[in-house]
Amino acid sequence: MKNLRKSFECIQKAIDVISQNKQKYQFLAYNTSICAYEICRPIFRPQWQKQFLEYIEKIEKLLEEINDPDQEWRSRFSLTLFQCLYDADKKADAVKVFERICENAKKNGLSSELQEYLLKLRIAYGKENPALLASAKKEADASSDKSLKLLFTLQQMRCGQVPEASIEKELINLVNGIIVGVQQGDGQQQSAKLAPSLQVRLAEAGRVALRQNLVNIADNIVAYLGRVRLSKPIKRRCGS
Repeated sequence: MKNLRKSFECIQKAIDVISQNKQKYQFLAYNTSICAYEICRPIFRPQWQKQFLEYIEKIEKLLEEINDPDQEWRSRFSLTLFQCLYDADKKADAVKVFERICENAKKNGLSSELQEYLLKLRIAYGKENPALLASAKKEADASSDKSLKLLFTLQQMRCGQVPEASIEKELINLVNGIIVGVQQGDGQQQSAKLAPSLQVRLAEAGRVALRQNLVNIADNIVAYLGRVRLSKPIKRRCGS
C-alpha cells in the first residue's frame, strides 16, 4: 500500500504538470494514462476500483481535452473510469460514460474485439441495469453478423441469465446452429468451411459446456475444432 500511494503521488504530479500546458505535454498525458492503468491493473477488483476514481477521472478528462488521437486507447481507458464509477455506486454517471464509449466505438469504427467486449459488458451489467441489456439485445438482433447473435446468447449463459435447467438444450441448439452434425461428430466436410469467427464462438460454447459439466458436448466441440485446425495447410519456413 505504501508503494501504491507513492506511485499515485507521482501520477498526481504528472497531472499537475500537464494541466499547466496541455498542448505542450500532450504526449505526457498519454504516457500517464498508461502508467496509471498499469499501476491499477493488478488490484483492479470490486471494492478497490473506487479507490482509483479521483486519478482515473482526472486523466480521462485530460485525454478528452487534448483530444488524444488514439481513439482505441481512449475508449479502453474510459472503460476503467466506468468501472471505478460503478464500484463507487455512481451508476448513473457510469452508464453515461459507458454509452459515450459505445457511441465512440461505432462512430470511429474501432476494433471488433473492443466492440465485442463492450457487448459482453452490457450483458454482464444488465443484471442490475436492464437498459444496458436491452441495448445489447437490440444491437445483436439488428446485426447481420451471426457471430454477434451467438455471442449474445453465450454471454447470457456465462452471466447466469439463462436458467440452469435450460442451458444444455440451449447449448445444443446453439452448437447445431453453428454447424449441423457437430453433436454426432460427422462434420468432417463442413469443418473446413467454418468461418474463423464461428470457430471462436464454438470454442466459447465448449468453455460454457465445461463450466456446466456437459463433458460430452465439450468433447465433441474439441474434436470438431481439431479437424478444423488439421484441415489448414502448414506453412513451412524457407531458409535463407
